[in-house]
Amino acid sequence: MQTPRLEGLKNRIAGLTPVRPFGRVASVDTICVFGGLVLGSALGAVLAQQYGVTAPFWFGFAGSAVFVVLIWRQMSHVAHADEATEASPVMP
Repeated sequence: MQTPRLEGLKNRIAGLTPVRPFGRVASVDTICVFGGLVLGSALGAVLAQQYGVTAPFWFGFAGSAVFVVLIWRQMSHVAHADEATEASPVMP
């Protein structure tokens, strides 16, 4: 049974993907998710062994901070996407 959060992500991917290649997109998504879990666990174990048990958490925090800095400009577009569609309705 999948969590509601994961189910919502799958629905968003389904909404963005054409019907024909959806199976391939879903399989790549699944491989990336489970591959990331395996690689992340291995990297966390190495970091914890070398630098202490808190090192994987600091590494994750720093990685998340870098990710937010890189996508900061795009976040404003996402946050106001609903307002833009409401302000300019499409005339049939």
